[in-house]
Amino acid sequence: MEENILVLGDKDTGKTHFAVQLFGRLFKSPKASWKPKSTPENLEIFKAGFERLSKGLEIEHTPSAFHQDIAFCVVNGQGTEINFTYPDYAGEQLRNLVTERRLNDAWQQRVTQSTSWLLLIKINNIKEIEDIITRGMPEYGEISKIRAKENQDSFQIGDQAFYTELLQMLVRVKEASFLSPNYLPQLTIMLSCWDEYKAANPEMQEPDKALMQKLPMFHTFLHANWPNKNLTIIGLSSTGKKLDEKIPDEDYLDYGPEKFGYWVNENGLEDTDLTGIISLIHHG
Repeated sequence: MEENILVLGDKDTGKTHFAVQLFGRLFKSPKASWKPKSTPENLEIFKAGFERLSKGLEIEHTPSAFHQDIAFCVVNGQGTEINFTYPDYAGEQLRNLVTERRLNDAWQQRVTQSTSWLLLIKINNIKEIEDIITRGMPEYGEISKIRAKENQDSFQIGDQAFYTELLQMLVRVKEASFLSPNYLPQLTIMLSCWDEYKAANPEMQEPDKALMQKLPMFHTFLHANWPNKNLTIIGLSSTGKKLDEKIPDEDYLDYGPEKFGYWVNENGLEDTDLTGIISLIHHG
């Protein structure tokens, strides 16, 4: 069966940083587990990203109107081939799929042709869940202020509902079913900017437990519907550290971006070979 990996990510989840670092490993690293079978014609759209990282700077946000796909084939030492599809788009577009409840023809084609999904979630961007126990009841006057503000603001779907709705939509477009879980696409949840999360939560080593703490409802949804063999939850630090938009990082200037970045497996162990994520999906 032909394997096709599709990368997905909401706004500010580090999707472009991951792609640039992954492609850098594929094309430059002699220790990479996978190599490109050929050079994609449209790799030029990541040229600016490579240049920014080489200068030790954060990659600029993808414009909301920009949308282009990169599709290419990677191969390992055993000759196994996997098609890799990376749609370069602003993360707002993914959220719009859920809020507008529709997928255009391009998105439908990507989903139906995919066999594996990589979904990036920036774990530090998830807001703490508040309830009557953690927050307490507001005073009478505060309730009116809260309701007035809610009426002024446009409706924003919460993170737990967003990710749950997104996967439900993708499964339906894929014409798969939760009643036949063994036929669901391989799903890898990548908790991005893991270095920032780890610094704030040094006691939390395993990505699955971190997701359970931050998004308990979504975590339950995943484990209730995906078999263990089809679900993987890992940590990801594409750049190894937070970069600035204007101030170059000296270590990046001295050693190059290919020396930075890692992913964390389900047991909390770090691996600097980002192409190993592809192996994880393949064997999943």
